[in-house]
Amino acid sequence: MILKAVLVLSIFSNLLTEYFPFFTNFDELLAIIFFLFGVVQLIENEKKGIKVFTKLEIVIFALFFIFIFFGIFSSASYGNKNTINLEAFTLFADIKYMLIYFGTRVIYRKIDIENIGNFLIKLSNFFTFCCLILFLMNVFLNILPSFGVRFGINNIAYGFGHPAQFAASIIVLTTFNLYFNYVLYDKKVNKKYLIINLFLIFTAGRITSISFFIGIIFILAFLLYFKRISITSLILSLISIFVFAKDRISNQFFNPNEARGVLLRTSIEIAKDNFPFGAGLGMFGSHASRVNYSPLYYQYGISNLWGLSPIYSMFITDSYWAMIIGEYGFFGLVTNLIIFILLICNVFILSRKVLGFLSAVPVIYCLISSPIDTLIVSNSIVQLILATTLLVNIEQSNKSLIQSALIKK
Repeated sequence: MILKAVLVLSIFSNLLTEYFPFFTNFDELLAIIFFLFGVVQLIENEKKGIKVFTKLEIVIFALFFIFIFFGIFSSASYGNKNTINLEAFTLFADIKYMLIYFGTRVIYRKIDIENIGNFLIKLSNFFTFCCLILFLMNVFLNILPSFGVRFGINNIAYGFGHPAQFAASIIVLTTFNLYFNYVLYDKKVNKKYLIINLFLIFTAGRITSISFFIGIIFILAFLLYFKRISITSLILSLISIFVFAKDRISNQFFNPNEARGVLLRTSIEIAKDNFPFGAGLGMFGSHASRVNYSPLYYQYGISNLWGLSPIYSMFITDSYWAMIIGEYGFFGLVTNLIIFILLICNVFILSRKVLGFLSAVPVIYCLISSPIDTLIVSNSIVQLILATTLLVNIEQSNKSLIQSALIKK
């Protein structure tokens, strides 16, 4: 019951935040609770001789502590510092995804697959149905705010604060629906559900999410019919991404006046000038550097750009990797990138083919969207990491139950 509540709150926290401001800090609260309970449970498991983590995960945690050290050391060694509170806030935002991963892995080792699976299938179907109704109502009554027009459709967020938040939730629910349908219902994939959700992603107008979703369909199709991820499926996925995102990529990264490209290029200059540890926490590309406007934006001549100025600074947090490079330096960049790659590898080691791919989808989405978003430090990271970690737990601790469910029919 508690797990179901946590899942609902994490998946819809951004939606709830629009009506209940308390949920603004839901991700931070959950990260702290999960970590503390995880530590207590881990100690109990060690006393009983129960091993929770794989060898690869132990390597990931070791790299994670090194990543934290780079952040602290960069702040200690740089001349212009932010306030201690904002530096601590920045560090916590950067590490909360791993706190959630650690806590979930320990707390929810054993999961009732059938119970939680049926619940998530019903929840995902119900949410998709509600979104379709909202879309039709909006066509005739125009009841939802528009976030621009793409593909000839008014882009809407279905009650979420931003279409990107809606896209993250629909991707998580799609992952759960496909995974548990495959496990519980004779290796079947709900194709109608998949196509309807692709349509909903289109109505949100997020190019990255659309490209990613189409890529999922291509790879999943090849996995189902050819039982492996082929070079052809990867090529088709890359082609789909290129077709839908080429104009967006060109505009975002090669236009000298676009914030994301400017942030990334400037972060590399900062990392070079402060080699190898960066400019310090809360100094560039982070929320803290916007709250207490960083002098680096003046120093590197980008304080007069739209969205990066002290008067209007909304685009400062538009690129996760610009923040990592600028604040942690090249060492932090490489370490954090390796952590995400190893997290994906760990999923595939535990379960290959269809289930392995589906389990990894949320983390892959984090990695794909990170150059043009700060999703990894936002509220949305909770549901994405929680989804992958729960499926990792199922793969590791309940393999026999999965096998029995798959051959039941």
